[in-house]
Formats: sequence, C-alpha cells, structure tokens
Amino acid sequence: MLPDRFSLPERRQSIDATLLPQIIELYLSTKLETGAIAPKTAQNYRNNLNPWFEFWRSCAEQHNYRLSPEILAQALAWMRSDYRNARLRTPHETSIHHCWVRLRQVFNWAYANNCTGTTNLAEWCPPLPEADPTAHFPSIAELAAIVAQPSGEQRLRDVAVIAFLVSTGARRYEAANADMETLTFATPPTNLSPKTDHSGWLILRKVKGDREGRGQGRPVCFCSICGLLLKCYLRSVDRREGLIFDMSDTAICQMVDRHAEAAGVPLVSPHGFRRMLADHWDEVHGINGRPALKKQLGHATAASDVTERHYISRNQRRVAREVAKWHVSPLSLLPLDWSRFPVHLE
Repeated sequence: MLPDRFSLPERRQSIDATLLPQIIELYLSTKLETGAIAPKTAQNYRNNLNPWFEFWRSCAEQHNYRLSPEILAQALAWMRSDYRNARLRTPHETSIHHCWVRLRQVFNWAYANNCTGTTNLAEWCPPLPEADPTAHFPSIAELAAIVAQPSGEQRLRDVAVIAFLVSTGARRYEAANADMETLTFATPPTNLSPKTDHSGWLILRKVKGDREGRGQGRPVCFCSICGLLLKCYLRSVDRREGLIFDMSDTAICQMVDRHAEAAGVPLVSPHGFRRMLADHWDEVHGINGRPALKKQLGHATAASDVTERHYISRNQRRVAREVAKWHVSPLSLLPLDWSRFPVHLE
C-alpha cells in the first residue's frame, strides 16, 4: 500500500520527502512482483541509484529530507563534485546520467500511482544531455598504453583478458565465465610462433539473457593476436580445463580500471572494449558486415525469427565459421613487442 505522507496538495514547490527511500524500494519491489524486471535488473537499478542514496545520506543538512527543483539541482552538482564511486573515483557522466534516468522512473511511477498528488517530481529533475558515445571506447593508442601497464605475476593473464575482451566483444560476465571446453585454435596450442595463425573460436555458455548457461550459448571468434596471447597465458598456468581466466566479472572490471588509470585513460571499462570492436568492425566492413557482427555480439536473432533461433543457429560450429569470414579485430592495429612474451621467435 502506498504511504499517504508522500501525497501532495496542489502544485507545491517544496515537499516533505522523508519517505523517499521507502518509495524507491516500493517501486523496485512492485516491478519485481509484477515480473517487469528481474532480480538482477533490480540490483542494477539500485547500483545506478547509488549516487542519489549517498547524497540522501551524506547531505541531510543540505536537503533536510525535502525536495524542490533547487535541491535536485544541488544533488546533481554534488554528484559531479563530491561523490566518489566504489573505486573512490569521480563518476563518469554516464553513471550520473543513469542515476537520473532511474530517479525519473521512480518519480514518474510515484506520480502515476498517486504518491505525489498533482505534481510529477520528474519535471523538477535538472536536464542532462545524453553522454557522448565516443567517450566509451579507447583509441588504438590508448589501448596500447593500457596493454603496456600489466606487470608482475599476473601480466600474461591481464593482457590476455584485455585482448579477449577486445577481440570477442564479450561482456565482462561472459568473459569471466568463458571456459576451456569449446576453446578451439586454428593451430595446436603448442604452436607459439608469431608468424602462425592462432585465431579461433569458443562458445560462451553464460550470456546476457541466460546467465545460468541453460541454453546453447553463443559462438564467438577471436583473432590471431588474441589467440597467441591466450596460448601464452594458458601455457604459463598449465590450464587445460575449467574457466579460462579464473576471475570474477568484478575482478575483471577492477583490473581494466586499474590499468586504464595507470595509463592515463580513466574512462575505459570492459564494455568499452566491446564497443571498440563494434566500431572497428563497422569501419572495415560497413553495413555488409553487420549481420556477422550481430552474431558475434549476441544481437543477431529476433524473438520472432523461429528459423534462425531453432534451426539454422543450432549448428554452432557452422555459425562460428560464418562469423570468422567477417571477423576483424582492433588488435591487428596494436604494435606489440613479442619479445616481451614467451613465444617462439625465430
């Protein structure tokens, strides 16, 4: 049942918002109960709203548990200047944008359910421009700077993970759960010559929409450079079964963030490498290469395309061969010094 305390009289410019945290939880629980969102999505929504929750906790003297257009504008300014995320970093503008998208969703829902009387608080939210999509993936020079950062015992692993993300376009969760079972190279794993083709493919079992891995998964291809780096890493840890990287998706994200920050490229995330692959692929092939790119990224099959879902795409090896005909990778532009890796140099 919706709390009466949050109801408003006609068009007030400042309201008592003491129960706003409960309203947010009621919004999420209602969405969960009706099946509008999944539990993981609800958690993502909470993560998106972290800057707002922190403002509400940390700036009580400033807002005094009231809302007005001025207080909402102050909240935005505070997020940009004082808020620090879980990595103790100033949030990217995209994170702030996501926070306000979720907050507007809460306000619109509260208005539709008569929590706020005749006032829709979404109208009080300050306007935010759409984030520049070009800010979300690195240039080749920035990628080279990131790849140069790993050192020590985990150097081969970290470089291999980054190469895998760039060449496959896998999401960080998909990369964390990639296993050895279907990993296939064009040449034997013992062949470590930089002059040989090391490209290959594997099936990502746990993917978006099937995080438990109950379905058939998605075949993805990788380039020769990625393949050789994978061979070097797997040989160094003598891994022949199980997870390829033995890292959680959070650990992958933190690793990428750490090396990007050390390289002076602070805005890169694992998803940025996925976008980097898509941009490079589209630049090389144009519109003709998009069907294969969609298969690589897991965007290929429309829900209504029964033939594609249940017949043609069942042969994963054939799908991988078709994608491989088009596969290109930004790693082909990366200047790597192979003398720094345990390969077979002539």
